[in-house]
Amino acid sequence: SESIRIDPSSAGAWYNRAFSHSSRKEWKLAIEDYTEFLKLCPDDAAAWFERAVAKAEASDLKGALADYDVVLRFQPGNADALANRGGVKRALGDRSGAAADFEKALEVAPPDWPIRGAIQRALEELRRNT
Repeated sequence: SESIRIDPSSAGAWYNRAFSHSSRKEWKLAIEDYTEFLKLCPDDAAAWFERAVAKAEASDLKGALADYDVVLRFQPGNADALANRGGVKRALGDRSGAAADFEKALEVAPPDWPIRGAIQRALEELRRNT
């Protein structure tokens, strides 16, 4: 906070404080700080991803979806973003969109992807209940 007070153009200070807020589950504050960071560094896919996570945790699912869309424009093969976007779509009732994202995530993720099993189970559940 002191770094931001001294130099509000310090992108690193905004990012670090946003990350700190996220680690304490202070989602609204994290979103605000990631937003300030993204004004300074709009091409930073990691920040878009982290803000999407914070928005989803804060129940701003449409906002999270929009941010995951940006991440995937920068990194179309980001399996984590695809999986998370699929989860948001599922929560919004878009079962076919969720299934498509889960399928794509499984396709592009490495074989040892830590959440592979969870995404496969989520996809199977969607297929059973479609």
